Amino acid sequence: MTTRLRVLDDGAWISIDDSREARVSELWRLDAPEFCGCDLVDLVVENFQTVGVDGATVEARVYGQCIACGAAGTTGWLPIGRVRDGEFVDIDRSAVRSCRG
Repeated sequence: MTTRLRVLDDGAWISIDDSREARVSELWRLDAPEFCGCDLVDLVVENFQTVGVDGATVEARVYGQCIACGAAGTTGWLPIGRVRDGEFVDIDRSAVRSCRG
């Protein structure tokens, strides 16, 4: 089964199978020591750079800013959610996400 992924509106949304599923202005907790010196990064998502799939996991590279220390930049690949039985299931908003590459 094919899943269509797109970044829309100059990086403001991620569309999965023509449905807007992830948006900017959310606060994500990250385990991303390469992003900044905080133990856990409290990242305000400002822009989606690109989106992809690793197995059943939908991932994105995100530009944002840590609200604790002010560091800003682009993350490695972060999980957005998973595709199960042809349906997108997003990650719990309170979960800590880990960067990949």
